[in-house]
Amino acid sequence: MHDIDLIPADYRRRRSLLRVLRIYLVLLAAVVAAVALGRVGLGQVLRTEQARVGELKTGEVQLLEQKRRLEELGASREDLRGRLALLEALRGGPPAQRMFEVVDRALNPSVWFSDWKFVREGEAGQAARGGQAGYFLIVPKGEGAFPEEPWRELTRMEIKGQALSHAALAEFVRRLLGQPEIADVHLLNTKTRQYRVGGVIEYELTVEIDCGKVPS
Repeated sequence: MHDIDLIPADYRRRRSLLRVLRIYLVLLAAVVAAVALGRVGLGQVLRTEQARVGELKTGEVQLLEQKRRLEELGASREDLRGRLALLEALRGGPPAQRMFEVVDRALNPSVWFSDWKFVREGEAGQAARGGQAGYFLIVPKGEGAFPEEPWRELTRMEIKGQALSHAALAEFVRRLLGQPEIADVHLLNTKTRQYRVGGVIEYELTVEIDCGKVPS
């Protein structure tokens, strides 16, 4: 006796389709869940990497600031070394007594002094071309620094006095310039002053000294 299948074929196909659909929905839900978890994990990784990038940028800024401060300290140290060298040079420059002897060799009876100053100092500035009065102390600079500025020792005499005539004064200046220790002479001012017994020439001049040619 044959079994009789009472389940319609359409119902069987519908049940089969529903079973396939349920499997598909389960797989789709699993894929969606996996994507969501992946996005959460990726977001966490991105946040972690962004935090690390921020830390690296902060560290780079701090490193650049420390480098700048070190460069400033290095420049200050070199500047102090230059000033120290300048002070040592000023302390060891030509003695005033020696320079008075140099000037005395150029004097003549028609010229005399009313005021005499011996000045020794230092200044920062570019070295002049040609002959130079004093020593130029160059402070070495590192790469990328500002152009070097030499420290110069300036030694000079400031003289005020009187002369019987312009010719006598000119002869005194000429003989000063003939001294090897003298770098230059600047006549700043002259004027005639009258007295009862006659007139004299009042003058004011500065004498620049070539320190390299004056024994200490």
